[in-house]
Amino acid sequence: MPALTIGQRFSSSCKSFREMAKKIISFILLFWGVFFAQNAVFAATDTGGFVTVNLDSSFLYPAVGDVVTITAEVNIEDTMCVINFGDGLEKILECRADDCHRDPNCVWTDTPDPNDPHDAGSCSYSFDHIYASSGKKLITFKCIFSAMDQAGTGIIIEVGGTPEPCKPDGCNNHCPSNCDVSQDPDCGCLGGNSCCPDAICDFTTDSDCPPAPTCQTNGQCDQNCPPHCTLAEDPDCGCLGGNNCC
Repeated sequence: MPALTIGQRFSSSCKSFREMAKKIISFILLFWGVFFAQNAVFAATDTGGFVTVNLDSSFLYPAVGDVVTITAEVNIEDTMCVINFGDGLEKILECRADDCHRDPNCVWTDTPDPNDPHDAGSCSYSFDHIYASSGKKLITFKCIFSAMDQAGTGIIIEVGGTPEPCKPDGCNNHCPSNCDVSQDPDCGCLGGNSCCPDAICDFTTDSDCPPAPTCQTNGQCDQNCPPHCTLAEDPDCGCLGGNNCC
């Protein structure tokens, strides 16, 4: 067997390094997905460039016996996934259109992309789960597309636990966990508190929000529909017979 040239040995070393780097990056992404999930109800991790998985729980602090809705979603077809509920129960899920249509817990969404053969559809599984014992439960969801293309994420819920106290941080468009509008102004629409959470409130629900922009029109037919105007305000903003404007 002929000896490898310096170039061949260098190429082989680079390939081995790239494979090892991919494995290390995948591990780090999975670790961070589980870490961040401890502090949020929703978590997602994308590894390998193809598979994205989402995991959601309706409670972070359910009582023993409460119904907890757990949703696991993957955005790629022909993928085998495993969800573990953290109490010894595990389910194997198949993300294929036919399998999803036959499963009452699954909703199939067609998202075809002609430029991406991997983007053929997505499936979302939803389970109502009841925990019989208290304590922290690590729920994990992992999907495998190929040897190097896989994604996994996890969330921690505490059954029978005590919710963390509200830590208000003022008007900054962020509602801290376990707060209401009486504790943090971003957690609802309340006039007179000098805060307008722009993601959930507007001038119709919160007097602190600026009013909607008004129509500035001359009311004439000049083939120009000013911004924020309707046909009733300016004849150029639609088709209406009898108003002497086309």
